[in-house]
Amino acid sequence: MWRSYKELTGFEVGRAIKFLSEFRNLIIGYSSKTQPVSLGGVLLEVRETEESYPLRIAIDMRLERAKEIIRKTPIPAWREIFDNYREVRYPVNLLDYIPMEKARELNPANPKSVTREIVDIIQQVIGVYENGTTAAWIRTFNPFFWITFLFEWLAYMFIIKPVAFVFGRNAIEVRKNRFGRVVSRFFEVTGWLATIILFGDWLIKKFPWIWEIFHK
Repeated sequence: MWRSYKELTGFEVGRAIKFLSEFRNLIIGYSSKTQPVSLGGVLLEVRETEESYPLRIAIDMRLERAKEIIRKTPIPAWREIFDNYREVRYPVNLLDYIPMEKARELNPANPKSVTREIVDIIQQVIGVYENGTTAAWIRTFNPFFWITFLFEWLAYMFIIKPVAFVFGRNAIEVRKNRFGRVVSRFFEVTGWLATIILFGDWLIKKFPWIWEIFHK
């Protein structure tokens, strides 16, 4: 499961930028290799070619991951639109999700406008990840980030996931609801308290003069 862009490490942000850049290039390449067929100025279909088909396969294989990475950024929520246009006129499932406020502005008779809109979205998302690169690398080398991550993982593996299994629910959805959030926060708070106590105990044993300072 891909986490929010604010919870990723520097390595993960780098992979996201690389993946989205390659995905963007596939879409641009696919659009340039397809062949629009019009009659009297009306678009009838967008035909596959021998050059476009391999790109279509590559895009479809990466589409779900691309959507997941994009949804974890502040870019506006996406929705399904233009079902008929997607299935009949445009041979690759690129129109599955676009920002709602942009849906009315697209021109179904111009595949290039659709490609341009999707590429713009991807560029915005790449910008979000690039702007967060410094913060991501700070998280990567921050021990407190990893301690919190560990507690959240323990909560998910030993509480949320078993509960979801027993009740026949999706573990990721349970993690997002109120029960999952409460369990995660409880593990975090409890874990941090235990960490502080254990670290304080180790610190006092290692440097007994610290205890003496506060008890003079």
